[in-house]
Amino acid sequence: MQIVGLDARMYTYTGIGRYIRNLLRGLDRLPSRYHYLLFGDPDVLKTAGVGEHFTIRPWFSRPYGLGEQVQGLRQMGRERLTLLHVPHYNIPVLYRGALVVTIHDLIHLRFPRHVAAYAYARSMLGLAVKKARTIIANSQSTRQDILLHWEVPDERIEVIYPGVDRTVFRPLNDTARLETFRGGWGLPRPYILYLGLLKPHKNLVRLVQAFARLREDRDFSDVRLVLAGKMDKTYRELPSEIQRLDLVDWVIFAGEMTEEEVPMLYNGAGLFVLPSLWEGFGLTALEAMACGVPVVASDRGSLPEVVGDAAVKFEALETESLAGAMAEVLKHEDLREDLIARGLRRAQEFSWETTARKTLQVYDRAAG
Repeated sequence: MQIVGLDARMYTYTGIGRYIRNLLRGLDRLPSRYHYLLFGDPDVLKTAGVGEHFTIRPWFSRPYGLGEQVQGLRQMGRERLTLLHVPHYNIPVLYRGALVVTIHDLIHLRFPRHVAAYAYARSMLGLAVKKARTIIANSQSTRQDILLHWEVPDERIEVIYPGVDRTVFRPLNDTARLETFRGGWGLPRPYILYLGLLKPHKNLVRLVQAFARLREDRDFSDVRLVLAGKMDKTYRELPSEIQRLDLVDWVIFAGEMTEEEVPMLYNGAGLFVLPSLWEGFGLTALEAMACGVPVVASDRGSLPEVVGDAAVKFEALETESLAGAMAEVLKHEDLREDLIARGLRRAQEFSWETTARKTLQVYDRAAG
């Protein structure tokens, strides 16, 4: 029997966690010659609901530390793995078997916040690129970033897009349910939505500044901006700018949402904005489109590649460009309807079934 090990310790995380959760569900639906060992917290992974060709192995060491290297190597040594798939760059560096690694972005190299974090990311990414038989990049943009930093043969990098589950992320017509959700969270109507990590490279200070410009137009004086997601505690510039612009009553920090709440959060929005200075993929823009929400996105990183012609794009470093893009979508109903239709069509091009099938093909090649 051929055995694929999957590092699933980040199962509950936001971006990488969503990738792991949906990849496992996709693999579970596909016939294959492999048995899968899931490494992580058994109490967490038993909720994955996968079938009998998955077995859970405990691995409790936290990512990004010496402990995961020691315990990871010990854990892998107990198993006869055909190959190991690590869904991030924190590989067990002394592991000598066949390795597949997924690289989602090179944000830590493009936007370093701390010397130690940059050094760790640079070192581990370099080792992952060197040791992996196949590198899965989640976009052509990420692939180009990898090639910019390291010399890698083309055949070792496989671009596999993430997907969107359109049974979950879809337009909701239950007005009463949406109103109950809004009321429970104290969300206004209408609101502009950003969903994701609240970090500097997400360009949220500029989003707040553009929102202040937007509110100068009386047509938008009652619009709120909702920022949903986990706040980086070091990101002090964001709340400071909100206070400076006297927007405390107009910008709502919604915090983290459950998987069940996120589709309703999208559906309640009048506009979704992803203003990032760089994205490896930009899954939230795709999810918003699948929910029938018009999208405004920056022109950086993978975002033009992901949204195609289904979003209004703006110059990431120009506040006026962002304010103008938001005003254009909010003001013109015909543009909104066109973006909604284009977004729904665009979202149909990305599925987790395709992600899982192409990943399985990578396993076949890497396993020999």
